[in-house]
Amino acid sequence: MFRKVELVKTVYVKGKYPPPLNAEIAFAGRSNVGKSSLLNKLFGIKIAKISSNPEKQDL
Repeated sequence: MFRKVELVKTVYVKGKYPPPLNAEIAFAGRSNVGKSSLLNKLFGIKIAKISSNPEKQDL
Protein backbone atom coordinates (compact mmCIF):
# COMPACT_ATOMS: atom_id res chain seq x y z
CA MET A 1 0.00 0.00 0.00
CA PHE A 2 2.67 2.53 1.01
CA ARG A 3 6.18 2.31 -0.44
CA LYS A 4 7.75 4.99 1.70
CA VAL A 5 6.55 6.55 4.95
CA GLU A 6 8.22 9.65 6.34
CA LEU A 7 7.34 12.03 9.16
CA VAL A 8 8.16 15.37 7.54
CA LYS A 9 7.41 17.80 10.34
CA THR A 10 5.53 18.19 13.60
CA VAL A 11 3.74 21.53 13.74
CA TYR A 12 2.28 23.27 16.78
CA VAL A 13 1.60 26.72 15.26
CA LYS A 14 -0.69 27.48 12.32
CA GLY A 15 1.29 28.71 9.31
CA LYS A 16 4.46 26.68 10.02
CA TYR A 17 3.44 23.87 7.66
CA PRO A 18 5.99 22.38 5.23
CA PRO A 19 5.47 22.80 1.46
CA PRO A 20 2.93 20.36 -0.07
CA LEU A 21 4.09 16.97 -1.34
CA ASN A 22 2.56 14.62 -3.94
CA ALA A 23 0.58 12.63 -1.38
CA GLU A 24 -0.03 13.64 2.20
CA ILE A 25 -1.88 12.43 5.26
CA ALA A 26 -2.32 14.83 8.16
CA PHE A 27 -3.35 13.99 11.71
CA ALA A 28 -4.69 16.68 14.00
CA GLY A 29 -5.97 16.48 17.51
CA ARG A 30 -5.55 17.53 21.06
CA SER A 31 -2.55 16.57 23.14
CA ASN A 32 -2.52 13.11 24.70
CA VAL A 33 -5.05 11.47 22.34
CA GLY A 34 -2.70 8.89 20.79
CA LYS A 35 -1.83 10.38 17.37
CA SER A 36 1.77 9.12 17.54
CA SER A 37 0.71 5.68 18.74
CA LEU A 38 -1.80 5.45 15.88
CA LEU A 39 0.82 6.37 13.25
CA ASN A 40 3.28 3.83 14.62
CA LYS A 41 0.63 1.09 14.67
CA LEU A 42 -0.71 1.87 11.17
CA PHE A 43 2.68 1.73 9.48
CA GLY A 44 4.26 -0.96 11.68
CA ILE A 45 7.38 1.12 12.32
CA LYS A 46 8.41 3.70 14.89
CA ILE A 47 7.82 6.80 12.78
CA ALA A 48 6.56 9.14 15.52
CA LYS A 49 8.04 9.63 18.97
CA ILE A 50 5.74 8.74 21.84
CA SER A 51 6.43 11.29 24.55
CA SER A 52 7.00 10.20 28.12
CA ASN A 53 5.76 13.68 29.14
CA PRO A 54 2.70 14.31 26.92
CA GLU A 55 2.15 17.89 28.08
CA LYS A 56 5.61 19.03 26.93
CA GLN A 57 5.75 20.62 23.47
CA ASP A 58 8.90 21.68 21.65
CA LEU A 59 8.03 25.08 20.27
